[in-house]
Amino acid sequence: MKFTLGNAAGTVSWPAGTTNLRLEEMERLARSVVTHITIGPMTVLPREGNSGETYYYHPRSRWSLNSRGLPSLGMKTFVEVIRTCAAIVRGYGKQLRVTVAGFEPDEYAFLAETAFKAGADAAELNLGCPNVWGEDGTQKPIPSYHPPLVREILRRTAIQLGPGRRVDVKISPVPNAVLNLLATEFDNAPQHIVENVVAVNTLPNRDLPREDGRHALNHSGGNHLGGLAGAPLKEEALRVAKQLRAMLTPSIGVIGVGGIFTGRDALELLKAGVCGLQVGTAFLEAGPRVFSHIVEELSDLPEAEPYFDTCKDGY
Repeated sequence: MKFTLGNAAGTVSWPAGTTNLRLEEMERLARSVVTHITIGPMTVLPREGNSGETYYYHPRSRWSLNSRGLPSLGMKTFVEVIRTCAAIVRGYGKQLRVTVAGFEPDEYAFLAETAFKAGADAAELNLGCPNVWGEDGTQKPIPSYHPPLVREILRRTAIQLGPGRRVDVKISPVPNAVLNLLATEFDNAPQHIVENVVAVNTLPNRDLPREDGRHALNHSGGNHLGGLAGAPLKEEALRVAKQLRAMLTPSIGVIGVGGIFTGRDALELLKAGVCGLQVGTAFLEAGPRVFSHIVEELSDLPEAEPYFDTCKDGY
């Protein structure tokens, strides 16, 4: 394939207190047609995440809503997870990506450096998680909506990593005006630190009903808001990918994520100019086999031939 393919951030994670490293799951994923596997999030301290009903998938409309709240083992324990997973993933010729989530610019910088030192092939800065709530009931700022904060995160990370090391950044489906500002920050980031922009994270602060009419989510003392993913996110992913590809320097890639269930979905994003694809909701619901299905369907589309080294046999 002439594009990368893998799971979206947050779909392979280890909440605080978990001892099962899911090594069999990691091997199954590594044996699939993916080119990379993303694990995490890694945070500085362990996090239980939100409690209650924090994930729901609507099978007919193919949307998911989640508010997991960045559950994480914490950095000290997660370093060992990275080392173990890197050995497994590389044994199958794949790359290991680690998504990191800080609560201050310096935390992003330190976490990215830690991920690389532990053996990650790539670090993805999570600039778009909407599901973190403070004890006072207020939502933590989403960096994607605050370009000056993104600028500072990238500046601190560039200083911490030094010349020659680059990171990916995952952003929310922000309005076009904000996206223009973010693209400028990515292009002008010190040391050309941004390698790829992963677009997009979930649509924040949504409340939708289950099939039986109840709130899809009920977490953290009755909060029903979460990040919307799945089929409704595809149009946003296409919008952001097209605009980013038109604005960014060619040295920065765009990885498309959002609403990919079929080969046709994948083709739409590839035509928008992305160099890679990530699958979230469909992977959570169908497991690693979904990647083979997507690639097989994609290879059967005549207009997809340019995206394969050898049509139909290039994966």
